[in-house]
Amino acid sequence: MKNKINITIYIFIIFVLLIFSSCDMGSYNPIAKALDPFEPLGKDSRSWLSISGEKGESVTRFIVLQQGVPSHRETGGYVLIEIRDSSFNSETDIKLIRGIYSIAPLTDRITFYPYTEFSGSYYRTSSPANFPDPIGKEGESYTLDYSYNSSDELSLGSPAVLFRPLFGSGGLINLVYTKDPSINSSDSDEVRSIQFMLLYQIGIYASQVIVPGFGGTGMMTYYNSETPFNGLIYGKEWILMSKLLPLARVDFTYQDMDNIAGMEMSGLLRTDSNAKGNGNMSETVSVHVDDSYTESGSFEAAVSYDSIELTGTIPSAGNYTVTIDGTETDVAYDNLIPGNLDYPGMFP
Repeated sequence: MKNKINITIYIFIIFVLLIFSSCDMGSYNPIAKALDPFEPLGKDSRSWLSISGEKGESVTRFIVLQQGVPSHRETGGYVLIEIRDSSFNSETDIKLIRGIYSIAPLTDRITFYPYTEFSGSYYRTSSPANFPDPIGKEGESYTLDYSYNSSDELSLGSPAVLFRPLFGSGGLINLVYTKDPSINSSDSDEVRSIQFMLLYQIGIYASQVIVPGFGGTGMMTYYNSETPFNGLIYGKEWILMSKLLPLARVDFTYQDMDNIAGMEMSGLLRTDSNAKGNGNMSETVSVHVDDSYTESGSFEAAVSYDSIELTGTIPSAGNYTVTIDGTETDVAYDNLIPGNLDYPGMFP
């Protein structure tokens, strides 16, 4: 009996050693090992957005750097979000990479050390496209030239990809919200609400893609088990599947969750759907934009999902009710469906 126990222990030890020997324990730079990329980046982070392509097919890259301007800090955490949207196959692919960046002294080189990658697809066809890989892969460091100018613009790579600031002087947020009385056309509220929803949707995508099992059978992990996740910048969300029949109910509860440095989400986003993903959305998410990020001051917004219907997990009917500083506007569901995200249209 004793020999059998010893043999069992021996086999277990060999099994554990094989597991660890098969893991890549040294693929990350010491800088990356010294910092925890799964901790929120913090309120001093800065955000930049790069949009390329034309309506029909576009690539939107969104980068958040800890402690703001790269030249002010030699190391820090980063988040890179890439959204590829194609009307040709009605698909939206999301990639989210978290890791550490390092800037070599006296150079214009920034090295990114990816720690982990999250990905997901939203599509209205049965054959999603195979998009090229995003900038960098998990565990593979990559170095890019960078420059930073007086307009707060950040460019990376060679040839350079220009990232415009999301907030601050010249920031894209000023396309969404302004007190400029010259903007008085009859459709200004609708245009502003659509632009707001496109920016807000980046934060929503990020909140979903970081959840293991999202959109699949893995969601059963959260059945009667409310599970917290940190925001990329700060704040939290909780995921809960509270019932299975007649429709599965999934709640995303946000508490000051900030995924794009400056837009805090609080509230509840709920889906009720069957096994085919048909059903509806409901509840309301409030958004606060911090006044330290805008020229026009802080503002409050809210998004109501109460009239949105789902087909195959994708919005298929209804309107989002968007309220910005008390002005309520309906935004049609099809402004935010795969293959119809007009991020290039955000540029003036």
